[in-house]
Amino acid sequence: MFLSRIYIDRIGGPGLKQAIDLTFLYETVKPYYGKCGQQSIDPIVFVKLMLVGHLENLTSDRAIIRCCQLRLDILYFLDYEFGQALPWHSTLSRTRQRLPENVFESCFEYVLTQCIDLGLVDGHTQAIDAAFVEANASLDKLEAKPLAKWTLEKNEQLQVEASDRVSFDKTKQYINPKKVTRNNRVYYSPNDPQACLATKPNKAFRLYYLSSMAVDCAHHVITHIQADSAGQKDSRHLLHIVDQTHTRLSRLNLSLRCVLADAGRSAGAV
Repeated sequence: MFLSRIYIDRIGGPGLKQAIDLTFLYETVKPYYGKCGQQSIDPIVFVKLMLVGHLENLTSDRAIIRCCQLRLDILYFLDYEFGQALPWHSTLSRTRQRLPENVFESCFEYVLTQCIDLGLVDGHTQAIDAAFVEANASLDKLEAKPLAKWTLEKNEQLQVEASDRVSFDKTKQYINPKKVTRNNRVYYSPNDPQACLATKPNKAFRLYYLSSMAVDCAHHVITHIQADSAGQKDSRHLLHIVDQTHTRLSRLNLSLRCVLADAGRSAGAV
């Protein structure tokens, strides 16, 4: 929220330029940047590009760079001159993959700390909910899982008579996609194997991730967020979200007292 406000306010006027301080990123990413060779992407520029993708609802690195090239306000936000070459889209992909989780976690806690300092978070009541996030993968590229793998997932074994000779190659044949309903036990996306087929009321049947988050009820600031499999029930993740949120707020000298969740989070263990 804090960086989002910076993004919007900075576009509205240059007076906030001196108030933005993301230099902490240099120390955070220092162990993962080399000291020789060609200069890599500036970590501040990388984080700002990720923020642009979030605010503009862009799920593709190509789309992020293309949008930045056409928007003078975003170029100003990135501290780029008109006509100055932006990083290649592949650089964003490689940087995201090479930076570990703790770098993004540090950035998130920095933003949350700024919100706490501004009095936007009290920690008392946290509302927890989840939403589907569409994966950047096409249903047209789905492939059926190998028959042997599918049967193992169902805890079944191939029944083969002693008189029959079944070669190893035959057990690797793919299921006929036309005869099997599309589901996560039979199909997977080779482009994004972690995405799952799922649907909800008023939602299309597509490949999704489950984005679960905790929001502080004082001023609706996100205090925890995580990505889970869309093929699992929401209730499986509630206890983990509460534990993570409580740990983070305690580290920031705030106390979690109340949790709000909908009926989808109800389960015996919860």
